[in-house]
Amino acid sequence: MQERAVARILLEVLALPADDVARGALFDAVAHAPTRDLAGRSIPLTGWERISRSAGVVRGDDWQQRLELYAADRRTEADQLDQEEGPGSGEGARRNADQAEALREFAVGLRTGFAHADSLTSWAELSAWCLNLFTTLVGEQAELQQLPVEEQYAAAAITSTLRGLGELDRVAGDVSLAALRDLLTLELGRALPRVGRFGEGVLVAPLSAAVGLDLDHVFLVGLSEDLYPGRQREDALLPAAARAAAPDMLRGIRDRMDERHRHLLIALASAPEAVVSFPRGDLRRSTRRLPLRWLLPTLRHLSGEPMLSATGWEAGEYDSALTSSGSFAGQLMGAAQLATEQEWRIRASAAGGLHDVVVASATELADARAGTAFTRFDGHLAGAAGLPDYAHDDTPVSPTRLEQLADCPHAFFVERLLGVRPVEVPEDVVQISPLDLGTLVHESLDQLIHEFEGRLPGFGEPWSLEQRQRLDAITTERAQRMQARGLTGHPRLWERDQTAIRQAMAELLAEDEEERATTGARVVRSELAFGMGHGGPEPVEVALPEGRLRMRGSADKVDQAADGRLYVTDIKTGSDRKYKAITQDNPLAGGTRLQLPVYGYAAREQLADRATPVEASYWFVMRNHGRRRISLTPEVESEYARVLDILVRSIANGLFPVRPPVDDDYGWIACRYCNPDGVGYGPHRDRWQRKRTDPALAELVGLLEPATTGDAS
Repeated sequence: MQERAVARILLEVLALPADDVARGALFDAVAHAPTRDLAGRSIPLTGWERISRSAGVVRGDDWQQRLELYAADRRTEADQLDQEEGPGSGEGARRNADQAEALREFAVGLRTGFAHADSLTSWAELSAWCLNLFTTLVGEQAELQQLPVEEQYAAAAITSTLRGLGELDRVAGDVSLAALRDLLTLELGRALPRVGRFGEGVLVAPLSAAVGLDLDHVFLVGLSEDLYPGRQREDALLPAAARAAAPDMLRGIRDRMDERHRHLLIALASAPEAVVSFPRGDLRRSTRRLPLRWLLPTLRHLSGEPMLSATGWEAGEYDSALTSSGSFAGQLMGAAQLATEQEWRIRASAAGGLHDVVVASATELADARAGTAFTRFDGHLAGAAGLPDYAHDDTPVSPTRLEQLADCPHAFFVERLLGVRPVEVPEDVVQISPLDLGTLVHESLDQLIHEFEGRLPGFGEPWSLEQRQRLDAITTERAQRMQARGLTGHPRLWERDQTAIRQAMAELLAEDEEERATTGARVVRSELAFGMGHGGPEPVEVALPEGRLRMRGSADKVDQAADGRLYVTDIKTGSDRKYKAITQDNPLAGGTRLQLPVYGYAAREQLADRATPVEASYWFVMRNHGRRRISLTPEVESEYARVLDILVRSIANGLFPVRPPVDDDYGWIACRYCNPDGVGYGPHRDRWQRKRTDPALAELVGLLEPATTGDAS
């Protein structure tokens, strides 16, 4: 009974206080069957789980604090959307806020209820509280009657057990939630409904369960030496020498071996006839297996060879007492009788006689992926409906989106076009993520520049002490808000990271004033946005050989020299490893780094004119301090248009091959779309090497891997 859905809901809910109502455990508990909240409303499980992840809830006080913050943020977002895009635009955000508040009430109500239950001193009170919780979560009697019969039986067993627990007040014993859960588990384990008549049926159990049984037939399987009794390993905590010092209290390896031997003998004696089998080999490791040592006397008796060895058992003559069968695959193809319809279908499929659409499609997929042609099963979706044609429509696209296409077209397709993204769970957050770290740095600097608008450093001038102190305060305030939202990871690691971030922000201003002293520039803008909507500047249009591309984005910082020259900066908080290839002659790193030119175009449009010289750079402020610079020359602009044209035509033509990273993952997964289960990129790399020579990919491969284009051709 404890495995029924209604029983698992109650037992797992009662286990929640042990981990302070952990997020994952709570949703696991209420997912077994339709469940109600404490107000009797049906729980929207998927929506609540998504909101709890977005809010950064892990356990404990997070249910109150982080869901309150999340709900407040969503209501603020809703008001902004109504103001910027019209009444009603923020309804989705308001619904999320309402769901967050309902989830908070439920989780906080459970925690309050658990605290109240801990204060109860009698079994009658505790069982009454638990019965009320059970009926609140799964329903009253009338609602329970709509469940399957097995669930109704389990609900009745739970109800009768809880009503009878009050009798425990007559005997001594501690009253606690843990004891209540243990009692329910024991009682439900014994509350088995009877099926059929006693003594009829088939029992599947380990050998140890044969004690006391009287069976008609017994079949013992898997009796090879390595499986039963299996390799007996030394206990790391209590080795044999320690066990020998207390032989009457601690069992040794010999005792365990003797016990398994007794279980085997009992199983063999439990029926008039016994059939024993053992595997001859391990196909996964291509190794032979030997029969169980305790079967050797029987093999010697049946073969008439008293000196037969375990390794030479196959040489014996056993007549009909011992039969041998091939592997599962061999028997599947050759046996006169098969057990299931599925096995007959597999045999027919292997012989080419199965006409099944699903099997035929799976075979077609496997054959296509194993070949060299770039097919629809590899991401060749030419002619598919719904592919964006950015060169001829008005949809703006960001440079980072096209960078993802250059890194891995398959990842671009799955994330950007299908909208499938990895699920990030707050329990996995150990340190602040690179994305949140970048947000903290960018927004802190942007707030500083906006607060001191009109009082920013002049041409080549340093930042003032007031501005330095204010940046440190802004960074600290924003860091604390991120911590309250559960974005910063473990407190000990965050303490170290926060110190490093504050130090980096101080160094950022020092490096910036050193840079501006060299260029003679002044700060004129931060977060120079374009194409972001909400009544802001229009997208930047880039002319292509065929059409034009509307682009959107935001440049982190723009400086201007006295002669009008613009210096556009994109601040990076990560490593410069992927940017080392950038030079004036290779400004786009093979199409993988596309931000700087369009940021330069936007700065010209908003702050100067087309003739204004522009220097753009990636500025690394946390690690590998330094800059990667390019000047916006006609050659760079021509190359930018060429690269963008190839990328947007690849999207319009439906070219989305799997192109995994060159380096293996270390510490994190570089491409979750090529390596979703974290086991590696090996098969995908082999597939890319086969497919990259297809003529349909020639132009794209020539852009992404120019050094190997000759090999590909």
